[in-house]
Amino acid sequence: YSRRKLKFSDLKHDPTIQQKLDELRVYCPNQSAGCTEQLPRGAVAAHLSTECDHQECSCQHCGLRGLRAAVRVHQERFCPNRPVPCANAAVGCTYEVPMHVMPPHLDLVCDLQPRPCPQCSQVSCVRG
Repeated sequence: YSRRKLKFSDLKHDPTIQQKLDELRVYCPNQSAGCTEQLPRGAVAAHLSTECDHQECSCQHCGLRGLRAAVRVHQERFCPNRPVPCANAAVGCTYEVPMHVMPPHLDLVCDLQPRPCPQCSQVSCVRG
């Protein structure tokens, strides 16, 4: 029996105990925010990093922070920086630009954007 202070390096990792602990079913740490998942303790980190709709995260396009469910809707529908195909993709434009850049893209870059002909005022798809 020793009365010296125990150091972390003195502890030994036991894989069998670790496996048993990781098999224990626990509630998601975001239960207070509304998550009802009950999962193996060893799966909590993966659940929080990719699945839990009640986990706080950031929009990958603009950095907006919120709960994953709300950020997912924001990224898919409302983020001004979300990449979208050109409005003229159906006729051959291959550009994908952030949503807020679409108007300048159509006005200044897209050669397939219909424009009035400067000579006859008819709509033309060819810039010139």
